[in-house]
Amino acid sequence: MKKMLAAAVIAASVTAAHAQEERGNVITTNVLGVLIGSLNAEYEFLLNQSAGISIGGNYWSFTIGDFTLRTTGFGVAYLLHPGAEWAKGFYFGPRVGVTMVTGENTSGGTTQSNTTTFFNVGADIGYRWIWDKGVVFGLGVGAGYSIGELKVGDEKVNYGGVGLSRASVDLGYAF
Repeated sequence: MKKMLAAAVIAASVTAAHAQEERGNVITTNVLGVLIGSLNAEYEFLLNQSAGISIGGNYWSFTIGDFTLRTTGFGVAYLLHPGAEWAKGFYFGPRVGVTMVTGENTSGGTTQSNTTTFFNVGADIGYRWIWDKGVVFGLGVGAGYSIGELKVGDEKVNYGGVGLSRASVDLGYAF
């Protein structure tokens, strides 16, 4: 996962120079995720005035008693901005991602851990406001299909389903 995140940062850095010429960079965090303890960020660079590539990642950890659940995710979206101004207003587009979920049980003096990887394909829709000083506020929602394999002990269960994949109240900065 670290290699994927490093590759995303390098790709974003290489393309940022082109995007900066058009003043087309937006970095945000989903405050809904922050409220439940998720570390998340998304960086979008515009390819032109009406389309951009968004790269994001998140990490969340939750513990109840002897059980800890951790998720680490990475996603990429191609967002279309049909409005007249860069990155402002209505947007929509497809998104793909991967999420690794680790469950760890430390009861009884031993540690049992299982990791599951889910692949996600879906679409996002939303609206973004950008003020003169670069402050960004956005609302978004997404739906998609997730597929993966749940592992519990020696048992494996294939999982696939459609549902809400994203609900966001984004705050950030445009430059």
